[in-house]
Amino acid sequence: MKNPLYLFFVEPQFQEDKLVVNAAFNSPFGNYDVDAASLGITIEGPGGLKPTSISEPALIQQAYHHNEHQVAVLNSWVWDYKADKAPPGTYKVTVHGSNVAHSATAEKSASVVLEDKGRNKAIDSDNTQVITKTQAQEDAQKAQQSAKKAPGFEALAMAGAVGLAMALRRRQAS
Repeated sequence: MKNPLYLFFVEPQFQEDKLVVNAAFNSPFGNYDVDAASLGITIEGPGGLKPTSISEPALIQQAYHHNEHQVAVLNSWVWDYKADKAPPGTYKVTVHGSNVAHSATAEKSASVVLEDKGRNKAIDSDNTQVITKTQAQEDAQKAQQSAKKAPGFEALAMAGAVGLAMALRRRQAS
């Protein structure tokens, strides 16, 4: 068998002042072949910081009794990086696990950037930036405020409309 255990994604995201890391595992034999006790996380960052404020994993593993064996095992960890006094910089977040027989393992990494000032950044295992709903709302508010502050936008739009009207009028007169 080519992939007896696979890890679909590792997705870090910032929620309040904590980092939540989500991951999803499965096996062709069904999610009951994923050894929940083997699922783990490591976080490596600047200065050799070894985080100690990582929660126990929250695990959702649907039972085959309910015909849900094909649904991935979802796992989440929470890291209180402020409690660990994590310095600014780029951190590698790696999630790993094995099947029940321990004959197959899977591992993927993502990264996060803790900023000294400004907004932290999370990049998932597919190298895509993760933006939470709160972050998207903040970005939309900033864009609205910037648009309101843009000097002369209304005047520029009005000048364009007047210019268009004059061009149409000249065309009609000719």
